[in-house]
Amino acid sequence: MLTVRGLPTYVETSGAGPSLLYLHGAAEWVGYSRELVRRLDQAHQVIQPERRGHGRTADPPGVLSYEEMTADTIALLEQLGVAGSPIVGFSDGAIIALQIARARPDLAGKVVAIAENAHPALRNKVTKEATQFTLLRWALPPSAFESGVRRAFKLQAKGKAQTQGSVA
Repeated sequence: MLTVRGLPTYVETSGAGPSLLYLHGAAEWVGYSRELVRRLDQAHQVIQPERRGHGRTADPPGVLSYEEMTADTIALLEQLGVAGSPIVGFSDGAIIALQIARARPDLAGKVVAIAENAHPALRNKVTKEATQFTLLRWALPPSAFESGVRRAFKLQAKGKAQTQGSVA
């Protein structure tokens, strides 16, 4: 147990090597994604915090929000001194990973967002392009996102294939 922002927070580590932060999804806990973490910890020291209101971490009074959970995770990264580590997030963990990358790019290395649902308007009409742009919108500073979108639309208008890598 670590105290993060005054909150007793359960954190588990496994594996050896460079640090990697794994953020679980909503209503999950350390151990829920055991198979994925087992693969990740073959090459990394995987750090798995249980977020507020999840697993063995306290459930303080008040609203459970992405902003609070993001602030908790930023404080944890600072406290552990693992700035620049890759972050892998699933579902709500992916949203938090993307928010960290946008708010504090100095703390996030590469971000892998699995099953993120960061843009509710896209839930019923998700396309490959919309998903790519949603990821970019959350992961990049606004100016970089806007220039990337303009570039992508120029490529699309010229009939050239578009990939997430070519947009950024």
